[in-house]
This record gives sequence, structure tokens and C-alpha cells, in this order.
Amino acid sequence: MTALDASLRGLAQPARFAAVGVINTGIDVGIYLLLSAFGTPVVLANLVSTCCGLAFSFAANRGFTFSDRVSSAPRKQAVLFLLVTGVGLWCVQPLVLLAFAAPAERALSGSDLMATVVPKLAAVLVGLVWNYLWYSRFVFRSRVAMTTGQTGVMSRDDA
Repeated sequence: MTALDASLRGLAQPARFAAVGVINTGIDVGIYLLLSAFGTPVVLANLVSTCCGLAFSFAANRGFTFSDRVSSAPRKQAVLFLLVTGVGLWCVQPLVLLAFAAPAERALSGSDLMATVVPKLAAVLVGLVWNYLWYSRFVFRSRVAMTTGQTGVMSRDDA
């Protein structure tokens, strides 16, 4: 394996994570807009759409992004996934919003919309990094230990 092969292989997982995130966001926003168009109150529409997005995100991240991670405990992964995602959404993102709100308002005083959007974008970006790091190292961590034999071939050790 060349250094380029290793680099490309290292980028594959973050790219899959990003793809799942784009689709997940589309599901969330699409269901929210659909339900809102049919007169569903916005809070209920948001609750339903985010639950659908979370369910998709868990299934896709478990089965696609981190599919190389062996686990016989999907319930435990689901609980950890909800915990990490919840902390990211309801603790980390609000802190980032608060940190960016005043500077964005000063820097973008001519545009109320931009002064609102910039902190949200910063919070989403920090949330993406938060989720990826915790999902890859905690929620979907590998239970398979990799060992290298004399032949240089990677083998799996289930111990």
C-alpha cells in the first residue's frame, strides 16, 4: 500500500460521514417542510422530522460510514449515539452560538440575517466535528484489534 492509498483510505470515512450528513439534513428539512405544508404545527413538524433524520443518521452511520466496526450491541450504540448527538445539539451548539453571536453582530451589523446565520453555521460545523470524533472513537469504536503478522498482512483478532 502506498502513502497515497493510505491517505485516500483515510479520507473515505469522513467523506461517507459527510454524505450521510447531507442526506440526513435533506430528510430532516424535507419532512419538516412537507408536514408544515399540510398544517402541522412547527414544533411537532420539527420533532417528527428530526426523529426521522436521527433514525436515518444512526442506521446510515452504523451501516455505511462505520461499517468496518464490528459490534454485537446495536442497542448500546443507539443509546450512545443519542447521547453524543443530544449533547452536541443541546449543549455544544448553544455554546458556539453564544460565543459567535456578539462578534458576528458587531462584524456584520449591516445584515441581521448574516449576523444570525454565521453563528448557526459555526455551531453546525463544530457540531459536525464533535459528532464525527465521538462517533468514530466512542459510539462506533472498533471492537476488532488489528495485528500485523510476519507477512505484513493485516489479520483480525476478535479477542
